[in-house]
Amino acid sequence: MEQREGYLRVIVSSDDSSPFETLAHGAILGGEEFVQEMRGKLRGKAVDTEVSRMVAAVAVDEDDVARAVGAAYDCAAEHLRRRGRKRHEARDVAIYLSWRLSRHTNAQIGDRFGGIKAAAVSHACRRVSEAIRADTGLADRVRDLEAQLRPNIKD
Repeated sequence: MEQREGYLRVIVSSDDSSPFETLAHGAILGGEEFVQEMRGKLRGKAVDTEVSRMVAAVAVDEDDVARAVGAAYDCAAEHLRRRGRKRHEARDVAIYLSWRLSRHTNAQIGDRFGGIKAAAVSHACRRVSEAIRADTGLADRVRDLEAQLRPNIKD
């Protein structure tokens, strides 16, 4: 009963913010402790691909991603965050790694990469996923970047 009353308080609060903005990867609504508990319960279960990615995601900072990708591609991290860099491999890789490793929604990632729309984040991730399957060099680079970023994760 307490849980229902708490949920009702959140939903009908006079605050204009939506409780759904705090969803962990758009899948789990609750405080950090609850999110961690649910991630533990869902780990290893057969679930849909999007949900399993969300459960596996950890707290990586997009600034760390942009710096690592910038170093790997020999360009400034700020360059990757600039709007208008269409089909730029380094930027797409930074967006892809942010999507894979963070608990942020596509809209939040888009905001951090020049204010692009959530759909543009999805397109960038799809381009990188397809390129990884076709290009072993890119696959190795992305795998190395992910391994490099994992020690910085604040789980």
